[in-house]
Amino acid sequence: MKGRGLDVAAGTGLSTIALQNLGLVAVGVDSSMPMLGVAAEESGPFIAAAAERLPFVDAAFDVLTVSSGLHWFDRPAFLVEARRVLVSDGVMILYDHGFLGQMQSNPGFATWGADTYLLKFPSPPRNAMVGGSDDYEGFELLSEEAFTEEVPLTREQLTDYLLTQSNTIAAVEEGRATAEEIRTWLLAELDPFYEDPAMPAGCMFWGRYEELAPGR
Repeated sequence: MKGRGLDVAAGTGLSTIALQNLGLVAVGVDSSMPMLGVAAEESGPFIAAAAERLPFVDAAFDVLTVSSGLHWFDRPAFLVEARRVLVSDGVMILYDHGFLGQMQSNPGFATWGADTYLLKFPSPPRNAMVGGSDDYEGFELLSEEAFTEEVPLTREQLTDYLLTQSNTIAAVEEGRATAEEIRTWLLAELDPFYEDPAMPAGCMFWGRYEELAPGR
C-alpha cells in the first residue's frame, strides 16, 4: 500500500505503526500528552491535536484511520475535518475492539460484570461506538464487518486489562479510588472465576470495522 496515512486518536502509537508497516507514510495525532509521551518512544511522527481540529492542509492524506476513539469525538465536527484532510478518492477506516464481559467457560462471570463491576465502576458518558450508528454525514459506507473472539487471560492479565478501561480510569481521576486499590479489589473479585489464577480463562471480545469514502 502506498500513500499518506493519518491515524487519529493514535494513543500509544501501535495503530500508527500498523499503517507504516503497510507501506504508508503515516503520522499519528492524539489529544493526550501522556499517551503521546509513550508514542514518541515508538516510530513517529506524532502530533498533539484534537480530532475535531486537525492541523493539516486540505486533501493531505489518502487514508485516515481511527482505532477505538470515535466514541470520544464530537462526531459531526470530526467528520467535517476527516473529509477535509482526505483526498477525494481517499478512504476512512474505523475500527473498535472491546471486552464483552463474558467468559466462555463461566456464565456467572457476565452476571458479576453487570451486577458488581459496572455498578461500582459505571461507564463514563460517551458517544456511539463503531457500528453503533449509521450517522456518517459526508461519507458513504463501502464495507463493514463484526466478529467475536476468545482471548485467553490469566487473573492478573484480566485485572490489568480492566484497569485500562475508562470505567476504572474515571474512578481514579475522580479520586474515588487509587489504581492500586482497584487492582487489589479486582484480584479478589476475580479469584472465584479462576481455579488456578496462573491459568488463563477464555475471555470474550468483540470487534467491528467500517470502511468509508468521502461522499461524491
